This record gives sequence, structure tokens and C-alpha cells, in this order.
Amino acid sequence: MTLNTLAHPDSPYPVLANDRADRPPRLPEGHGAVALYAWCPSPAERYTPEPMVGVDGKPACRCWGEVFIVLPAGEHLVEVQSKWSMRTIQVTVAPGQLVPVEYAAALDGVSPGALGLGPQRPPGRASNPMAYFVLILVSLLSCVAGAVIAGQAGLSADGTAILFTVALVAAVSVGSVAVYRHHGKPGPRPERKGVR
Repeated sequence: MTLNTLAHPDSPYPVLANDRADRPPRLPEGHGAVALYAWCPSPAERYTPEPMVGVDGKPACRCWGEVFIVLPAGEHLVEVQSKWSMRTIQVTVAPGQLVPVEYAAALDGVSPGALGLGPQRPPGRASNPMAYFVLILVSLLSCVAGAVIAGQAGLSADGTAILFTVALVAAVSVGSVAVYRHHGKPGPRPERKGVR
């Protein structure tokens, strides 16, 4: 384990990078560590900067990936601040203990990230302007198609054409929203990796 170059200059606590040796870091006597894993789902990577991680009101580091923040035994407040939100969690660190804390950035630019003990699911929905355009276009095309089909079937005389068109638009809209909702879900959680 080496001192992480991403550690904030004002950090009172050592920050160790995970060197992927799959062994716990050597901790000074009477100290433990928070094993913080911060990750961002792929749909949000292009507009989500690295979060600032702090402990007890002091900055520790700014990073994606896994780091170990060495702390004296006792209670500590871990904070993760992103561009849009700040999340906090109170942890108790025992001597020689690694406390696993995970931060998952949000899929969109409005929801706060998720912070907790153990695996976290990214909140929010993936933003995809093209999906909105496709939904509107499909709805308009289904209106036109419904009117044409109803007219050719001779349904226009008693208002059945309107009902047929509304039913077609509703069916297409429900199907489009289902496809969009499926697309907006986060992919699989990435495998833990060192700091990037």
C-alpha cells in the first residue's frame, strides 16, 4: 500500500490507494480504516466529476475507485460531496478494522448519490434526450397511422376512428415508456478497482 497522490493536502488522515494485492493495509496500532469504494455508473460518467471525500469535516481525497482512509479508533463522520449533493454516514472504527463504505453516483444530474455500508444502487434515471425525441415521434406517427387505418377501414362515420386512434397511441406510448424505463436502469455494478 502506498500513500495516494490524490489525498487532499489538508487531510489530517493518511489515504492509501488500493494496490489490488487483496491483502489489508498495515495499520498503525490503535487505528482502523474506512475502505471507501466510490463508483459512477457508465451512463453518468461523461458529466459526473470525481467526488470529494471528507472525514470529520476535513477533506481526505477526490477519487473514483477504492481507497483506505486510516483513522484512529472511534466514531467518525464520512462525507462524500458531489457536484449536486452531499451524503454523510457515521461509522465506528475499531483498532485493526476495515469498515467497508460504498458511494454510487446518481444516474442523472438531479438525484443525490447513494452512500452506505456495503453495495449501493445508483439512484435516479439515466438522462437520454434522444429517447424523449423518439417517444414524441412514435406518438405522432401512431396518431397519423391510426387515422389512416381507421379511414381505410371505414370507421370514421360514428367516432370509432377517434377511439381506434386513441387506443393505438396509448398502446404505442405504453410500449415506448416500457422500453425507455428498461434503458434507463443502471448496468451491472463495476468490479472493484484501484483509484483512477
